[in-house]
Amino acid sequence: MKYFFIIYLLLPVAVLAQQRYLVTPTNEAIPLRDDEGAINVARKYLTEHAQVSDCVNPFTFGYTPEQYEPMFDFGGNHKAVLAMWFIAPGNGMIDTLFWLKGNYYPQSEPDLVTVRIHKSNVTPAHGPGADFPSNCITWGYFSNSNDLDQGISPFIEDATDTTWFSTIEQPYHTFPPMGDEIWGFGGYPVYEQHNSVNVLDLSSLGFTPQIEARQVFWISLTLVGQHPIDPTHYWFSGFPSFDQTHGAPVPSRAWKFYEHGRSYNPHSNFFCHSAAVDTLIGKLCEFCPIETTYSTPRGWYARGGLPEENPNGALAFNWWYTMTITSDIPPAVVSFDKLKHTSSSLSRLVTAEIQDCDPVDLTRAGVQSSMIVYTLNNTQWDTIPMSNSLGDQWLGVIPGASPPTTVKYSIIATDSNGNVGTSPLITYKVVHQQNLFYTLDTTTFAQWVEINSPGNRISNWFTRNEVPPIDSFDVCTAGPFELGGSLFYFGEHVRYAWVSPDGVVALSNAVTDTIEIYRVFSHCFPTLNIPCAELPRNLIAPYCHDLAAYPPNLNGAGNGNIYSKQEGTKFIVEWDHIANALNAGDSTITFELILDHTDNSIEFLYKDIGIGGLDLEPLVGLQAEPTEKWFFVNENGGPPEWKPTNNRGLRFTTNFPASVQDGWNLVSSPVSMSDPRKLIVFPSAASAAFAYENGYVPQDTIKNGTGYWLKYSGSQTVPINGLLRSLDTVNVVQGWNMIGSIGTPVLASSIIQIPAGIKQSNYFGYDVTGYFIADSITPGEGYWIKTNAAGKLVLSSTGGSVKEGLAINPLEKFNALIFRDAEGNSQSLYFASEQHLTTPIEGFELPPSPPDQTFDVRFTSNSLVTIYPEYIERAKEFSITLTGVSYPLRVNYIPNQRENKSFSLVEQKERVAVKTHALQGDKVTVVSKLSQSI
Repeated sequence: MKYFFIIYLLLPVAVLAQQRYLVTPTNEAIPLRDDEGAINVARKYLTEHAQVSDCVNPFTFGYTPEQYEPMFDFGGNHKAVLAMWFIAPGNGMIDTLFWLKGNYYPQSEPDLVTVRIHKSNVTPAHGPGADFPSNCITWGYFSNSNDLDQGISPFIEDATDTTWFSTIEQPYHTFPPMGDEIWGFGGYPVYEQHNSVNVLDLSSLGFTPQIEARQVFWISLTLVGQHPIDPTHYWFSGFPSFDQTHGAPVPSRAWKFYEHGRSYNPHSNFFCHSAAVDTLIGKLCEFCPIETTYSTPRGWYARGGLPEENPNGALAFNWWYTMTITSDIPPAVVSFDKLKHTSSSLSRLVTAEIQDCDPVDLTRAGVQSSMIVYTLNNTQWDTIPMSNSLGDQWLGVIPGASPPTTVKYSIIATDSNGNVGTSPLITYKVVHQQNLFYTLDTTTFAQWVEINSPGNRISNWFTRNEVPPIDSFDVCTAGPFELGGSLFYFGEHVRYAWVSPDGVVALSNAVTDTIEIYRVFSHCFPTLNIPCAELPRNLIAPYCHDLAAYPPNLNGAGNGNIYSKQEGTKFIVEWDHIANALNAGDSTITFELILDHTDNSIEFLYKDIGIGGLDLEPLVGLQAEPTEKWFFVNENGGPPEWKPTNNRGLRFTTNFPASVQDGWNLVSSPVSMSDPRKLIVFPSAASAAFAYENGYVPQDTIKNGTGYWLKYSGSQTVPINGLLRSLDTVNVVQGWNMIGSIGTPVLASSIIQIPAGIKQSNYFGYDVTGYFIADSITPGEGYWIKTNAAGKLVLSSTGGSVKEGLAINPLEKFNALIFRDAEGNSQSLYFASEQHLTTPIEGFELPPSPPDQTFDVRFTSNSLVTIYPEYIERAKEFSITLTGVSYPLRVNYIPNQRENKSFSLVEQKERVAVKTHALQGDKVTVVSKLSQSI
C-alpha cells in the first residue's frame, strides 16, 4: 500500500526571515514563493513522492488530496461545525487525523478549531438518502441554556436538555446524528494552519480510539469563531472539498451545524448574518434586506452536492486518517487513470495500481479480481473485467461512445477473502465539434483586434458584494452593452451583453433584462460545468475562472482592465492583463471575445493564457439553457486538443437544426455552405441525395434553392452549417420542380413569379402524412411546384408574416380518406361535390412518387382530390392507386359534409372487385387483400 503524511509549518520569523517552507516527512524543506499556495505544492509532492510500504502499519484511509482532488473551499464561521462520517475498513486504532485547510478571511493568525470523534447513528442504511429524504435537508439540534447566543448545541455532551429537537418536515422525525463520543473529551483544541495539511496525533490525549471493521464513526471540527466586529474583522474559514463528480460518495456524508440557520441574500445568493446590526449589514451585504428571515432552521444540516440544493449530489471534505490495522482490509486502488474529456469516440484504456494487504496473515493477501463499473449518460451500469498485467498493475478498456456522451466509471477490486475496495468515481464527456446549433473550428488563427484604449475601458460596474467584502472589480457585472445588431444565439435573437471580470459574458434581448453575473466563478469553476442549471442565462465563457481586475482584492490579486467596443458588425470584449484571483503573481492573462451579428459567429481569441498551468483549469463553452442548448468546449484542460493556448482562436459558426423523419424526406439547405458536398451537409443520411430533372438523379453536391430526396434511418434532427440565407432566386423549368428554402419561413402566396402566372400547381410538401398542400415554405424542407413555363421564383424574408398571412384551406370542406399502412406510412386524399371546389382542380395534381417505390397513395387521375356532381343520378367510381404499401392497410373516413349520399370503398385486383367496405365516420376500414387499386 501507499501511505503518507506531510506537514506544513510557518517557521519562526527570526530563523527564516519570513520565508515560507513546506516541510516533508523526510525533513525536506521546500521554499515557497510569495504567490505560491502550499496546498498545490503539497499535492504535487504527495503525487510524486508517495511512500510505498508493503503491508506495514499504519494505513491511510479517507479522502487524500492526491486521490480526491480538492475542487472548492466549503466555508464556515462563528461556531459552525463541519462533520463527516466514515466506515472503518478493518479492526484497529485510529492514530492520526489529517485535513486540508483552505482560505481564511482576512489572512491573519491561524484559527482555532476543536476536534471530536463520535460513534455515528447515521449509516448507509439509516439517514438521509436511505430511509429519509435525500441530502440537503435540515435535521435538528439540542438545547443549551449556557449558550448565550442562540441557546442550542450540536452535541448532547454540551446540552442542558438532552431532548432532541427534529427540524425536518413531517411525517419524518430525525434522530441525533452522533452517538457516544469516543475521542476528544468535549473537543480537543487545535490551531489550524491555512492553505496547508493539518495533522492531529490522537495519542495527544494518552490513547487512540479503538474501532471495528464496518463501524461507522463521525469526525467533527468546531470552528471557535466570534461575531464580526466590522467588515475587516469578519471571520470566515474554508475547507477544500469536492463533489460527486470527483468521487464524493452518494448519499453525501458531509454535515454542517449552522448556529444561526441558513439564509440567503436574494440578490447575491450569499448568507446574511442574522446578528449583524443594521449598519454592519449595510457594509457587508449591500443588497441584503435587514428583515432577512432564514430559509432553514438552526442546527444540523445534511449537506448534499453543489449547487447548494442538489439532493442527488454529494459533498466531501478532504479529510483522511491513518489506522493501525489488526484485521484483513479491502484492496486499495492506489492509483489509476483519471480520464479527461475527449473528442475521440474510440475505446479508452484504463490502467490501475491495486494493492492488497492482510496484516494478520500475509499469505492471504492478494487481489483476486478487478473490474471497471461504468455508465453512459446515467443509464444502466455495466461492468468490464480488468486483467492483471504485471505485479500490482491492472488493465481495462472502456468501450468507445459517440458524442455527446457522459461517461462515469469506477474501479472495484476484490481480494481472496471477498473484501471489496473501490476507487473514486470519475466523470468525462465524449464531445463533438458540432451540435444542432454550432460547429466549432479549432484550427483558426487568432485575428486579434486591439481595443485597449481609455475610451473603451469598462467602468459601469455594479456589484453584489459578498461577505467578507471583496473588491467590486472582482465580484461584479457591467452592462448593458449594445451588440450593434441582432445576434442569433441558439435560435433566439439577443441584442445586449453583460460582462464579468471572471471571463464570461451573458446576453439578453432587452436593455431592461438585467443579467447579474454575480461571482460566476463560484458557479462555473471548478465544481460545475456546461451544461449546468446554475449558470446565468445565455452564457458565453471564453475563459471562465476566478479572475480579478485592478485594484487588488483582499487576496492581493487584481491587475489590468476590461474593454468593450462595437467595431463594424462586431462586438468585442477584451480582458487585458487580468490577474488570477487565486494567484496574484499570474497577471498577464489576455484574451478576447468577438461576436459578429452579420454571420452570427462567436470567436474566442487567446493572446496570453497565464502561467502556472491555468490553462488546465478554466471552463470554456456556450450555454443558453442546460437541457438542449449548450456547447461544451473544455474543462480542466480536457479534451487536451481543445484547451486554450497562446495565440489560438476558437470559432463557432451557426448551424440550422433540420428535423427529418424515418424514411424518405424532402429537404433543402437554407444556409450558405462553405463545403456543399452531400457527405458534409447531410452526413447521416442513409441514401444518396436525389434531385429531379425529368426523373430522379443522384447528386454529390447540395445547391441552394434546390430540393432533394434523402432517406434516413430513424427520426432525428440534423445540423446544417452555414449562414442563413434571407433571399434566393430559384430557376424552374416547365413541368415539375423540386425547390429549396431560405433561412426564414416564406408565405407561399408571397413568392414572386418571373414571368408572372407560371405557377400551375399548389406547393406540395412531404411529411409523415405524405404529400400535403403547403401554405408556407419552411427552412430546411424541400417542395414541389409545377410551372407552365420556364422562369424564376423569388423567395424573400420580407415577403410577409407567415403567421398572419396563412391562406384559407381550400380542402376544409372536403371529405377525407386517411390511409395508414403497417409501417406507419400515411397519406390523405380528399373528395367532395364540385360546389366546394374553390380553385382549379389542376392545382391539386400530385408530384411524382418518392424514389425507390416507397409508400404512395393517390387517385388514379394523379390527383390529391376528386370531385363529383352535386346531383348524382347513378353511382360514380373513382380509382385510387396503391404503391409500396405494407398490409394491412387501415383507412379512416372523415366526413366533412352532411350529404344525402353513401360511399363505399371497393378493393380491386386486376380491375376486378374483391371486397366492398361501407364507409362510416366512426369505423376504421381494414384492407387486408393485396390490392392493386381501390
